[in-house]
Amino acid sequence: MKKIIIIVFFLIFVFQSCNNEDEIVIPRQEINQTEPLSYSKSGSHPCSSTITGAYSPKWGNHYYSTEILTTSCTEAGGTITITVNASVSPNTFQILDGNGNTLAYSGWLGYSALPGPWGSSLNGPSTKTYTFPKTTQTYQLKVFTITQGWGDTWSANFSCQNICADPPNCNSDCGTNVSDSYNNSNGGFYIYPDKIISVCDIPFGGTISITLNALKTPNAFFILDGNGNSIIATNWLGYSTQSGPWGSSISGPASQTFSFTKVTETYKIRAWTSTQGWTDNWSADIACQ
Repeated sequence: MKKIIIIVFFLIFVFQSCNNEDEIVIPRQEINQTEPLSYSKSGSHPCSSTITGAYSPKWGNHYYSTEILTTSCTEAGGTITITVNASVSPNTFQILDGNGNTLAYSGWLGYSALPGPWGSSLNGPSTKTYTFPKTTQTYQLKVFTITQGWGDTWSANFSCQNICADPPNCNSDCGTNVSDSYNNSNGGFYIYPDKIISVCDIPFGGTISITLNALKTPNAFFILDGNGNSIIATNWLGYSTQSGPWGSSISGPASQTFSFTKVTETYKIRAWTSTQGWTDNWSADIACQ
């Protein structure tokens, strides 16, 4: 009986001793490099933003939520600059345009004395800067980390050239009709003042369609982008049995439609006419998508 009691006490002692041992932490396995990326969209950041992220678990593989970078107040072709920084654990950074095309991939940035997907160790750099021309309205920043005994923080500085203040309202001319008239029937050749149209409510890369209409006297039309570049130049449109800049006579058409890709926020419509005994008026129908 005494032997049984001694054995029971011995087992209890061993059990308690095992429970008092320090917890053994087993690091998680390194990321499988064939694992598909899966991100959720996070905040939206305008030009001149500093973006940061943090991950507190000491062991793990972590895909940060996608950060959306907006460039609504920078003309197409303007310069976008993004500087990324791995502050604690190593990070990878991926920059994509608004169509999902990868513009830059950093590879592993930062420092680590431990082996990982970066190799036996990682000795920097921790910062890289990327500069590229604006081609879409938004961009995406995707960040990944592997923590091996400590958490993670990272940052990114996002800047744009030719920054302007976003207007409180977008007064777009999309879906409208613009027109003008010249009432001097004997004025001869006349160049109208430019009509400035705004297409601010569609993203860069969207499609603009403009139908130009010579309603009375023949007209010639020109469309210029916001930088003053001529992108459309028509022949004379309309009807006349009299001679003029169009030749001995002109027999139509009176309307013509042109479609092009948005590259600036505004465009100009310039019209010519030559009145020879009657007045003139013209119009333009503007559609955007």
